[in-house]
Parts: sequence; structure tokens; C-alpha cells
Amino acid sequence: MRKYKYGLLFLLFVVSFLLIQPHLTKDCVHRWASTADHFNPFVKEEKVYIRTAHSSDSVIARTTQEEPVYVTTSYDNHGQARKISYQELNKHVASGRYLEVVTKGQNVRSWREILPAQVPVKARDQLR
Repeated sequence: MRKYKYGLLFLLFVVSFLLIQPHLTKDCVHRWASTADHFNPFVKEEKVYIRTAHSSDSVIARTTQEEPVYVTTSYDNHGQARKISYQELNKHVASGRYLEVVTKGQNVRSWREILPAQVPVKARDQLR
């Protein structure tokens, strides 16, 4: 009986942590936040929008592979801001372009270049 109590307490702790963890990793651009969100089943995918800037306007970090990592502010459909980091992934994107980014928490799943008219109005207002 005692083993079941400890097992149940451990299970409650794990589920509680998984529910709280997305709030802890919001706006956290470290690699561990991306990994934690990737494996957390309670984190949902969402689309956010960014506008690329000149390299001097955004924070650029270097990874061990020397691939540039850009840290920028993104906006969802409702105009809510959130910091994310993304890589060019062997495809150069000119500055001033709009990107639709599919994320799962801080984990960037994919992104694509879109026209300004395809960005939701509230997000577009924030990106100007």
C-alpha cells in the first residue's frame, strides 16, 4: 500500500510539473526550453508571426555549428508578444520579410515566408 502512495505522489508531481512547465519556458530562448516543450504533451502547436530585421536589430547568437540563431519577438493571432529563436536553416531570408512560424512552445517546428496580407491584422499592427 505504501508503494502505491509514493507512486501516486510521484505521478502527481510529474503531471503538475508538465502543466506548469510551459509557463516557465515562455519567452525563454535557451535550447533546454525548446527541448522541454518538444517532449511535453500538454504544449500545443500554434502559429506566430515575425518580421525579419537587419542583423543589427535582432540578437544573434552562435551555436557550436556556427549557424546563426536569431532571437526576436513574435506575435500570435491576437497580437500577444512572445520571444522566440529561429535559424535560417540553409535558406537566406531578406530583412523586412514576414514569416509564419509554427511553434510548439519554444520549439520552432517550421516556418515559411508569407505576404503581409496573409498576416492577421492584430499581429500585423504589432509588427509595423
